[in-house]
Amino acid sequence: MLRTTLLALLVAVLLPLSPLHGHDPGLSSLALRLDPVFLTGRLTLSSSDAATLVDMTNERPESAERTTATIDHFLASQIPGLLEIRTDGAPVLLPELHPRRDQNNNVELEFSLPAPRSALTLRSMLVATMPRGHRQHLTVEAADERLLGEKLLSAAANEFAASIPAPESPAGTAALPSETTASQSVLGYYFLGVEHILTGFDHLLFLFALIVTGVGLRRAVGIITSFTVAHSMTLALSVLGVLRIPSSVVEPIIAFSVAWVAVENLLHRDSRHRWALTFLFGLAHGLGFAAALGNLATPGNSTPLFPLALFNLGVESGQLAVASLVLPLVWALKRSTVAFALCTTVASLATVALGVSWLIQRTVGL
Repeated sequence: MLRTTLLALLVAVLLPLSPLHGHDPGLSSLALRLDPVFLTGRLTLSSSDAATLVDMTNERPESAERTTATIDHFLASQIPGLLEIRTDGAPVLLPELHPRRDQNNNVELEFSLPAPRSALTLRSMLVATMPRGHRQHLTVEAADERLLGEKLLSAAANEFAASIPAPESPAGTAALPSETTASQSVLGYYFLGVEHILTGFDHLLFLFALIVTGVGLRRAVGIITSFTVAHSMTLALSVLGVLRIPSSVVEPIIAFSVAWVAVENLLHRDSRHRWALTFLFGLAHGLGFAAALGNLATPGNSTPLFPLALFNLGVESGQLAVASLVLPLVWALKRSTVAFALCTTVASLATVALGVSWLIQRTVGL
């Protein structure tokens, strides 16, 4: 009975993944700059997030040739309705937005409003419109680039409020509510990292395939460490703008890595040197992680080093939590040769099927 229960639990880990595609919830940014006359803003969305926003309103581009133009036109008309800004307690209407693409094909939409005199409040409906888990990094700067406020907005916490320093006050900062202090805002990147790995089903399935064969604790630590070092390197290089590889290349490699490791499980290959293969594939997974932080280093944001470190720490925490749940089940199943063989075979076959399915979807767009 215990063996049957353990088998069912382990196989059930894969079942909810079948309809999912492993896409990231995404991160957008909204940078506001306040001077004595104007409040200017720049909203930045990755190209994939922009396309998702169009898809979720059932306004898909009619042809591949018109994709960029259709998406940009849609954003220009719809974004003003997804940002509610009040200055000195009165709502203000956003002017017509003119989107443009930066060197990384991110979509940027800029606007300018009269500067508030005493108070600024903002509510972003964009985070609730995007898939669950999407975050928006909001920063408010003075004209001399002093940071007046910062918050990581989510669907559950999509409001920001700040009082504006009086013109005669020295180089002080805006008086912000305690829940929107910069340190607590940046801490949200840790939880974003945890959520990212727990909802990044391709990354999670790759990790699952690596340990489902029942490797010992020492070997499991080596494999996970190799994966951690590799994806931390490319995550940092990508977010800092040193390494740029299109997602059209990265995402198929990630799907291939899931399928390949599962095939190795079925072939019962020696896992003593799997850490090396894990390191190579981990480099690609790090670029996939970076998709969630694609706008972290955009102009107007604070330095990305601390948020990047916290995000990576969150990823590792979620990764270790998953491993600590799966490994004891696998080790318990190893007491029965038949149950263990059946479990690893079924799990690996399902993983191969999902990996190949993702590979086809990401390569030919089926």
